[in-house]
Amino acid sequence: MMIKNIFLLFALLLFPNFSAQNSYEKELEDAKFFVKEIYKNNPSEILNYVKLSDSKLKLCTTDDQLKNYIVDGEWNMFYRIIRKGNKIVYISKSNNMWGGIGDWLSSQDFYFNKDGILIGAIKKENFFLEEPKCARQIQYRAYYKNVNAPKLDRVEKS
Repeated sequence: MMIKNIFLLFALLLFPNFSAQNSYEKELEDAKFFVKEIYKNNPSEILNYVKLSDSKLKLCTTDDQLKNYIVDGEWNMFYRIIRKGNKIVYISKSNNMWGGIGDWLSSQDFYFNKDGILIGAIKKENFFLEEPKCARQIQYRAYYKNVNAPKLDRVEKS
């Protein structure tokens, strides 16, 4: 009888952690799907910001504004923000606005739930190592997710 009570107590203590983790995983899947649909179907809803060399953030409402900052060499970092209602669900931070591969691409994508809690992140690095005969491309990608902890846990890297 005592062992049954101990087992029941142990199960009750662990259950909230598993259900919270599953909740964050579902929220992360939903957030990623929402962001993917916005990129595919409604790119005009994406807010584009440029961090200038003087550390000021400027909203770019047209491609021409964005190109002017790039041509003038005033930019330091690019940000893309997607909202759902009045809440931010996604922020992308990159040193390359188009996400293509140049000499060096570094970006981080952050996903938030409806309460503003960070539920997942992706860090990407692409760069070339120059060797005497050819350049080798190095790609690094790490995935992080919230498992009801004060910090994100890395779940996968490649």
